[in-house]
Amino acid sequence: GGHLGPDLTAVYGRLKGRKALGAWLSAPASAVMQPVFSEQPLESDEILSLVAFLGAEAKSGSDRAEDHSLPFTLAGIVIAAVLMVVFDVLWRNRFRSVRRTLVENS
Repeated sequence: GGHLGPDLTAVYGRLKGRKALGAWLSAPASAVMQPVFSEQPLESDEILSLVAFLGAEAKSGSDRAEDHSLPFTLAGIVIAAVLMVVFDVLWRNRFRSVRRTLVENS
């Protein structure tokens, strides 16, 4: 499933087979897909390929995509922490050198 178009995860089972799915792909009735495919409709070989793919996915039973948000979030936190340590090491004398010159000039 996505956020823009309709959820096609279990469309093969919802439409009850390849005939109905092929008819739907030749003229999609969803509000998002209709304007896109009215200008450039799918070719018959593309429809057959999509029907075969969605049928194979329905038979394999993989109906949900894996959620990778937790590892992605943890990787972002780790990378941010590493960058903070790197910048701290690179700039550790910055404030001391500025403060030293200000004290000497006053």
